[in-house]
Amino acid sequence: MNRAPDIEIYVPKITAGEAADWLTEVFTHCELGRKKKGMPKNAQPVYVQWQSQKIFGVIYEQVVNGYTSIWLDSNELPWPSDKECAHSAAEYFNRPVRFVEDSWQQQQDPDAWQEVSENGETQSLIWKT
Repeated sequence: MNRAPDIEIYVPKITAGEAADWLTEVFTHCELGRKKKGMPKNAQPVYVQWQSQKIFGVIYEQVVNGYTSIWLDSNELPWPSDKECAHSAAEYFNRPVRFVEDSWQQQQDPDAWQEVSENGETQSLIWKT
């Protein structure tokens, strides 16, 4: 399996602080960064450390329909794909987590998503974002 170029998941009804708490459990180091000029007010830069590599990401609260996006810009993460990351987050937050199965391609349906339930089951769904 090829590793994803980055990781992005969507968790319902969590704050940036709660997302950072989870990331602190997973990574050796996690810190919220300073917002950059022009960033949306609900976007929070985050830096995590994994195997001595500092990784940039963004926690974006209420990005769509009550969901918070967690995006990490690296292919060197504890999870090889969004799906494995979503499983980890669903277990930690005890709620369903959404993700796109593979890196999105131009010809794919942008509304085709996957969701991992609290008990670890994965299902396909159409999510109009």
